[in-house]
Amino acid sequence: MKLKLIYILILIQLAVVGYSQQPGRLTNKFFPDLDVTFNTPAFESKHGFTNYKELIAFLEELTSSNEHAQLLYLGKTQKGRKIPYVKISKPGSTDKLRIWMQGGIHGNEPASSEGMLAVLSDLLTKDENSFLLDRLEVVIVPMVNIDGYVKQNRRAKNDLDLNRDLMKLQIPEIKQLRATYADYSPHVSIDFHEYNPFRAAFRQFGDMGYTSFYDAMFLYTGELNVEPKIRDLTENLFVKNAKAKFTEEGFQYNDYFSPQENLGKLYFNMGSTSARSSATSFALGNSISVLMEIRGIRLNRNSFERRVYITYTAAFSYLKTAYENHDRVLAGVNEAIESTIAREHDVVIKSKKSNVELPIKFIDIAENEAVENEFPVASSKEMTPVVSRERPYAYVLPSNQTQAIENLRILGLDIDTLKTPQTFEVQSYVVEAQEIEASKYQGYFPNNVSTQISTIEKQFEQGAFIIRLNQKNANLAVTALEPENENSFVRVRVVEAQKGEEIPIYRLMNVDESQNF
Repeated sequence: MKLKLIYILILIQLAVVGYSQQPGRLTNKFFPDLDVTFNTPAFESKHGFTNYKELIAFLEELTSSNEHAQLLYLGKTQKGRKIPYVKISKPGSTDKLRIWMQGGIHGNEPASSEGMLAVLSDLLTKDENSFLLDRLEVVIVPMVNIDGYVKQNRRAKNDLDLNRDLMKLQIPEIKQLRATYADYSPHVSIDFHEYNPFRAAFRQFGDMGYTSFYDAMFLYTGELNVEPKIRDLTENLFVKNAKAKFTEEGFQYNDYFSPQENLGKLYFNMGSTSARSSATSFALGNSISVLMEIRGIRLNRNSFERRVYITYTAAFSYLKTAYENHDRVLAGVNEAIESTIAREHDVVIKSKKSNVELPIKFIDIAENEAVENEFPVASSKEMTPVVSRERPYAYVLPSNQTQAIENLRILGLDIDTLKTPQTFEVQSYVVEAQEIEASKYQGYFPNNVSTQISTIEKQFEQGAFIIRLNQKNANLAVTALEPENENSFVRVRVVEAQKGEEIPIYRLMNVDESQNF
């Protein structure tokens, strides 16, 4: 009876606030800390996490003593704190692979930031790592969401989630990050996170609920507008090698899944298709892109050394894979860019995931044992196109669509403007049906539309914007400007659209290449 009462009290705690610490017996059996140390502030203090003052001091000392490292700043947070990043480049060949790594985009995921500091330290101070810089140039942003991190809060000061804003671009920190990212134009992009292993959906299992079994999970895109070569290199080279390294180290891993409920039944979404977050957004720009989720939210310092070491291990796996496969990666990314510029593929407007049954492991908290169950999974690994359209030569936007154009420029798109009024034959969208969602998402009410497309003659004023699709980041324009896309500017309210009206976005299908805009 007493034991049952304890279980009930723990379940009440879960229902109200969730775990802040996991049971010690569970930690000791499944996630014991490792005998590792790093030359970073949180490891030196042995308690808490690296604070902002320590972060800046650490980076200043590290870069001042290394001729290949520059301490730079993306800009400032909403609270006025400078957001640092480090660029590492050793003189040498001009065809180096550009690597981008970031942590701390969510402020309550401290091992991601500490892991980035550990990577920086060992990349710059250990001789056995110096060979990597012969073929690689590296940018590391250790702590994106500094205002959130200071309070160990997931969101930014304006209570928005930075990793849901990579298309709408309404958060200052993300606008600065995205602009710097576009200028750098990396071949490989890795975004480090921590995930919550104690999900509400898992409480229905066992006497005390289940918790996640996996040290790490890999999130990468299945979005069909991402070039096939990018998807192939991501999954079958970079992720494959990192998984092999985790197996060697004895860590448990899986592809990333999140629980969903439908009509009272639990299923899981697996993989990424949404350009609002980094895994897909970066890949649409023809960068090999992975989002790493390390088991850690709400664990405080529990297994902290383990979490940081797993982050560190994954980062160096990606760096070494890039180094060892330099020519293959460079050729593959260039092939993807050439395919985008040549407009080889139709635009996929809507697609669906494959539905499969997959085994997923958990830990039964009451029994302190690993269990495995089959669950229905909606997987992005095998996507099927549902609605596709011929890819236009360009999109045309009227001169008053300045917010959309600012966002496209931040995303890395080159924009032309008409020097004189011109008339084009274009495809126009008219809104046939519209549903504005009742609940706000990220501060706006999403606008879901379906459209009828027709061909018209339309005169555009001087200053109208032309976004050609024969450029590297064209797939981001496709995602932003096709109105029915789940992350389109229409849906996220950058471009307003009403039922029965023409949307101020036009598809220019053919044009004389010598046309002077």
